Amino acid sequence: MSVAVSVLVCTYRSGGMDVLLGSLAKQTFKEPWELVLVDDVVDRRGCVLTLAEDLGLAPRLVYPLHHPGKMAAASVAENKAIVNASGELCVWLCDYSW
Repeated sequence: MSVAVSVLVCTYRSGGMDVLLGSLAKQTFKEPWELVLVDDVVDRRGCVLTLAEDLGLAPRLVYPLHHPGKMAAASVAENKAIVNASGELCVWLCDYSW
């Protein structure tokens, strides 16, 4: 099945993902879409993935390439999201948008 839209989210924040994921779970777009999540907060990746799955979402979790202990630049995370997207269109959501 081809994906119409890739929803791309790059995050390094510890909060707010519950609001973002909850909103995505309630969306009414009828075409197939995917969630590509580039998460730079190593300590909480499992929690975010569990929350997404509990909401019926199946995100593709992508890890930015960088040196351990150093935050990746936003452009690195954004490029990783695009490379991992398979949709005909890409839509960016900010991790701080409520």
